[in-house]
Amino acid sequence: YTRNFRDRDVGTGNPYLDVYHIAWQNAFQTTDRDKALADCAAMGLDAEWRADGSLSAAYRARGLIDHPATGERLWFNQIATQQMNARNGGEHYPQFVAHYGGERPWPFAVSFGDGEPFPGEWMDALYTALDAHEVRAPWSQGDVMLIDNYRTAHGRNVFSGLRDIQVSLFG
Repeated sequence: YTRNFRDRDVGTGNPYLDVYHIAWQNAFQTTDRDKALADCAAMGLDAEWRADGSLSAAYRARGLIDHPATGERLWFNQIATQQMNARNGGEHYPQFVAHYGGERPWPFAVSFGDGEPFPGEWMDALYTALDAHEVRAPWSQGDVMLIDNYRTAHGRNVFSGLRDIQVSLFG
């Protein structure tokens, strides 16, 4: 997984992209480049400064893990949400393509451990599988939902109106 943080003084010229492609100064709440690198190292991230003043941070993770309680072998990763593509970019994806294309580092990227990208047809198959197993839970005022974060891919669908979801993680 690679996360690219732009320099706050180097905007994209597009307000939506500027919010999505967060500045490293905001992400790490500092203007000290050495502290930002130290914070990355403390989180186990490989980080490097790019010529344009942006910070690129990468993390290597296994695609499969053993569930800590059951020992069950599980597919456990964030490819579906962290790989920028038309599916998860939605209506704004053409703006990303127009700005980043193949010349600039995108805000998010996922690759195999050797740096090779995931083939588009693999991503299509992944989204097809996720769609086939999607369960939409109807929410009512005061509802509580508990999920096993290891066994459940989860997210939020498009909606209209107000939404106030409180999240708590515990083990």
